[in-house]
Amino acid sequence: MFLSILSFLFILALVSESQAAGCRTLEFRATVSGKALTNHTIRTIQPIRDAQTCRTKCYMEPLCFAVNFCHNDGSETVCELLNNTSTIVHDKDLVNKKECTIYLSKSSCSSSPCPSNASCHGDFLRASVLYKCICPSGFTGKFCESDIDECAPNTSYCHKDATCNNSIGSYSCKCKGGYHGNGKTCQDIDECESNTHNCDAKALCNNTRGGFTCKCKPGLLGNGTFCRYPENCEDIRVNHPYPKDGFHNLKTAEGSVVERLCVFSDSYECGSGFWVLALKLNGQKTGNGYTSPLWTSDSAINQSLYKTTFEDDSIEIKLPAFWEHPVKKVCLGMKYLNVLKWVSATVNASSLRSLFESEKEIPTNSSRAKWTSLLSGAKLQRNCNKQGFNMKCGGFSTRIGYLANGENECKTCDSGIGFGILSWGCRHKYWGKYISPSSCYILVQ
Repeated sequence: MFLSILSFLFILALVSESQAAGCRTLEFRATVSGKALTNHTIRTIQPIRDAQTCRTKCYMEPLCFAVNFCHNDGSETVCELLNNTSTIVHDKDLVNKKECTIYLSKSSCSSSPCPSNASCHGDFLRASVLYKCICPSGFTGKFCESDIDECAPNTSYCHKDATCNNSIGSYSCKCKGGYHGNGKTCQDIDECESNTHNCDAKALCNNTRGGFTCKCKPGLLGNGTFCRYPENCEDIRVNHPYPKDGFHNLKTAEGSVVERLCVFSDSYECGSGFWVLALKLNGQKTGNGYTSPLWTSDSAINQSLYKTTFEDDSIEIKLPAFWEHPVKKVCLGMKYLNVLKWVSATVNASSLRSLFESEKEIPTNSSRAKWTSLLSGAKLQRNCNKQGFNMKCGGFSTRIGYLANGENECKTCDSGIGFGILSWGCRHKYWGKYISPSSCYILVQ
């Protein structure tokens, strides 16, 4: 037995003057001289006047049930308020200290009515229950028997960008993926800035709250984590969600990257493959008619502005492909009322210029319906029906187009549609009525 209980009984009854409910009664029934209790101190008061004042302080502290009263160095007095000493289970809690005296009490908490994880707060006067169990954090209930679910809905123990994990008597917070912090506070990780994303080197990284997105740079195909150059125009048409007419970087079989024009308008009327822009004309402008030197010269026009081909109708462009590129197929486009439509024709020549220089009529196989489909409202007379390169009908001629007449001969055509027609770069005529497209295009392949 490690506690020596002295034979005399010391009783201290401390009751508030009002005797109101909630006040304590505490009886100090035993003293142990030359000893001190360790591992139970809840507060130290130093200095203190005497032992009775020390015991009074214990009464005023709800969790105090015993005191160590000591004379340090023979003069200074120290009061240590102790919690429920009935939980002493090891002799090591009791140590020899000749300058100290332990004052022990008997209370409603002496029988340890609360579970081991709770503190007993007892000796209440005029109360239906003489003690209360003070639950540790994470527990609730009369005897602290219920776990508090800190992760229940409408609680705010963790940050809104963290996940909460409840455990018995406790909980933990962990920031969600894409965030960093201790769970109580979480901050977004900028994966793009910290280079912790998995975007392709040819993609653009966009940071979002809790994550990021990858998007291939303009002109490339892929999902952002993998990006590649298209192999041909058909590759773009099939694999790009919104293929646009224009110049695209294409990867050749040898691995090099070249810039080529791809046209997708009007259900890809001209067919797949690489197309090269040779000529673009302003349909509202005169001066590029049949006799213009435009059709037989090798002078470039606005060559540096070729990338505006489908953006600005007013800019005219003539590129070296007009006189350098071999021709097996031409794609002819007219834009009217902001709608771009195409018709194709096959021909075999060393270049467009060589076709026009010869002045020779070279028929093609495009139909009347195809030609009139280029411009909404366009129509042609029923006879003559000459179509191709360098076509002439009396005083009516076109560098490439379709001419028709009301009579069953080709001497005086009164309707036509084409390029280099009359004094215009591109136009439609039906008797005395005209339709002028905003811009016209000649592509070669």
